[in-house]
Amino acid sequence: MPGEVSAETLLGLLDALLVTAALVGLVVGRRIGVSGAADLPSAFALLDTSIQKHYPSFAPGYTWGEAFEWLRGKGVQADWAKLQKCLSEYEAYRYGAKPLSDRDCRRDIAVLAMKLEGRRWR
Repeated sequence: MPGEVSAETLLGLLDALLVTAALVGLVVGRRIGVSGAADLPSAFALLDTSIQKHYPSFAPGYTWGEAFEWLRGKGVQADWAKLQKCLSEYEAYRYGAKPLSDRDCRRDIAVLAMKLEGRRWR
């Protein structure tokens, strides 16, 4: 009959809807993971946790500069010049030289932490 929808068509539409929902969930989940760092100190804490989890042999008591050099030596792909600027700003803030800048580096640091988790970020 004209106007009727077959069971195969309904199942195809349901499949497409489920795939779309799964993709949206994946994208939203990734964005939440990166933005899970509320501020720059939280992003560095996330990176510290990721380093400890995935590289437990890395010397405890490391500085962030040492950690960046070590990760770069391990072949972790990142914009190291940009991360170094973030680190300089964070250290200046942390050791009292100046207030935290308006530049938001937390995403860059959180993305580095996620890379150590084996996730791919752009």
